[in-house]
Amino acid sequence: MASREADLLPALLDRHLTGHRSRYLDFACGSGRILSIFAPLFETTIAVDVSENMINAARDKMSKANCAVDFRLTDITQDTLNEPPFDLITTFRFFGNAQE
Repeated sequence: MASREADLLPALLDRHLTGHRSRYLDFACGSGRILSIFAPLFETTIAVDVSENMINAARDKMSKANCAVDFRLTDITQDTLNEPPFDLITTFRFFGNAQE
């Protein structure tokens, strides 16, 4: 699935988000699978997760990709992020795994 996403997602972004790509938020970034696809395409990227282990895995993946990401260990379903609007927000697999 990861290789298929890497092929399809940039084209999908090109089709639906034309123009300047300034800010990207990966909500529930997990291990950074989707983050690694989109972060290089934006000026500013913030990745959020409630799991320190997942943040560390994503941070490791992105450091190997030499891509700057602002990682935040927080639950934005409960806490305010206090950020300007984003051009793209992704939350792959979050809704299927979310609990009450």
